[in-house]
Amino acid sequence: MKKLLVGILFGFQIITNAQSGKIFPKPNEVKQLFSDGVFTEAVAVSPEGNVYFSDMTIPEFSNNQAGHLYYYSPSKDSIVLFRSPSGFTNGMAFGKNGDLYTVQNNVANSPRDVQRTDMKTGKAYIVTNSFEGKDFNSPNDIVIDKSGRIYFTDVRYMDYGTIEIPFFGVYMIDLDGKVSTVIKNLSAPNGITISPDQKYLYVAEHPYTSLDNLHSPGEFGHMKIVRYALDKNGIPVFDKIFVDYGFKEGADGIKVDSNGNVYAAVRDENRKGIYVYSPDGTEIDYLPTPEKPANLAFGKGNYKNTLYIAAGKSLYSVNTASQGNY
Repeated sequence: MKKLLVGILFGFQIITNAQSGKIFPKPNEVKQLFSDGVFTEAVAVSPEGNVYFSDMTIPEFSNNQAGHLYYYSPSKDSIVLFRSPSGFTNGMAFGKNGDLYTVQNNVANSPRDVQRTDMKTGKAYIVTNSFEGKDFNSPNDIVIDKSGRIYFTDVRYMDYGTIEIPFFGVYMIDLDGKVSTVIKNLSAPNGITISPDQKYLYVAEHPYTSLDNLHSPGEFGHMKIVRYALDKNGIPVFDKIFVDYGFKEGADGIKVDSNGNVYAAVRDENRKGIYVYSPDGTEIDYLPTPEKPANLAFGKGNYKNTLYIAAGKSLYSVNTASQGNY
């Protein structure tokens, strides 16, 4: 696939040091790697170490841009346009064989599906685009366990297209390709990740609208991160409320490190940034970010101690004392 080199390192910005230094060493710099987006999301790192991210654009706020996927090459300090239009990709993850799995949001009536891109040929294939004959609401984020099971969240934030499934849920695509609803009692399941020992599934509940009020979102709902125990078949069973943000804007994207700590991109305007929680839910570090963060991922290889953050119109990086769960 022909890829277009669209820029190099866009400069960097230094912000306030981390709160404790346990995860984000002091002194530390948050570097701005890309700043030409509209709404960056969906950070995922390829086996080669390239950092893929989405610019969702949203047509009415971007002169009708149709969404783009980029990747940042740490070794070359360069930004490359990977795919445009992107189908308004809102979540990404790499599978065991190196293929890229993406979930397409409902922006501008985009496909609302899960796709797999063969990274050797560049060809994309639809994994699923409906459940029991009904279109998904708006697939949002995705995670793949070590056996290859795929979990993705489905929530609607904007009123594009019809509502056919009368709930916001979490779905699992099993190893045989069967799609099933595994969680359907959350108000707005958003970010999703799995503990390194594969025992727990974490889901960020991020409500600021409802099925009855998509045209004009109201005040924030009750935001939290919920933890589920995974049984031998990969089915999640409620375990506990892992973090409770109350009615302040909480976590969007979430990831884990190799020690089982949970990293949350928290969008609270009064304390926006990356919050780090120990496996028992205790906040152990906090990193303020220049813009509201949406998603994040750890680097690989020589950059395994680097955290990449999609926030606002930008992609940032920061050094950490931890490594990702790869």
